[in-house]
Amino acid sequence: VLDTMAPRTLVIPQPDIGIVLRKRFQYASRYAARDLPSEAYVHGRFNDATEKQLPEASRFFFMCDQSIHRNQALADQYEAVSNGNIRKVMDYVKKVVTSQHLDTHKIIDILNDEGEYTLAAHEILRAMIYGPFIHFEPNTSLFTNLFDISHADPSEHFSRVLLLDYCQRHANSVARYGFIAVTTLQDYMTSLGYSAYHITETLSLLVKRDCLEGQDEYRDRETETPKLGEDVRITSLGSFHITTLVRTFQYMDALTVDTPILDDDARASIKDLQHIRDRLKRARIFTAYLDRQVDCINDTDARRVLSDIFTEVAQDFTDIEQSL
Repeated sequence: VLDTMAPRTLVIPQPDIGIVLRKRFQYASRYAARDLPSEAYVHGRFNDATEKQLPEASRFFFMCDQSIHRNQALADQYEAVSNGNIRKVMDYVKKVVTSQHLDTHKIIDILNDEGEYTLAAHEILRAMIYGPFIHFEPNTSLFTNLFDISHADPSEHFSRVLLLDYCQRHANSVARYGFIAVTTLQDYMTSLGYSAYHITETLSLLVKRDCLEGQDEYRDRETETPKLGEDVRITSLGSFHITTLVRTFQYMDALTVDTPILDDDARASIKDLQHIRDRLKRARIFTAYLDRQVDCINDTDARRVLSDIFTEVAQDFTDIEQSL
């Protein structure tokens, strides 16, 4: 009888990130407002300074909940960078709300004066990029510097970008579920003039940074370092890098002081600046430098990919300047 029964497949979908975030912020707001059952408060009472700040904390978390409700881009952003890992989403939320790059004092002041505030996507993105550091820290940041180089070769500025772009364009391959043979990527990059060593080095870094993933990968992502296999495909984090992040002022602004610059005049113009207008000017200099380095790429399609990126990021600069 059992042989005649059709097999049953259970599919457990990923929960809606927006709903998860809202539930967590609602709980945090109620916790800070002491609106939960007494057993929820393990410590009973905090010190006097913390107790005094709890009402503001409650309003802040309520504002976060409402921001997720009003601005879908916030949940989309968290979902894109998490690679489907809910634990990572919660960790990123913690890092964002405690980052010095999220101006919580300004937000609280506006909440006290106007009663409401909605977080913008660029505020969350900036906090994600920098984390607890003043400047971009490539070894600990959630994001990867796609324009970094290891040698004094201007074409290296674009190898990570071009690899992710190629994988993104083949992400919807039905036959292989988006997976691409590493040999295919090596052939593509070799045709652009990159060495076999540099291609392998770049692929390995993108896998290590969770921008690409291998097939049948069952490692513990919290404790094991990924290794380059025979096939790779782009992850949601890698897709976010190439479709969104690389086209924003926040990202380019962060990379200006982390990317080696081979042009003496451009390098002399890159300084540590704080004012937004100065940083916009610096980012334009940096982007113009990268745009000039595209001349070393002979492939027409690759040049068009890079040109499109720099055109879009220049428009983002202009939009920000007009809003000031």
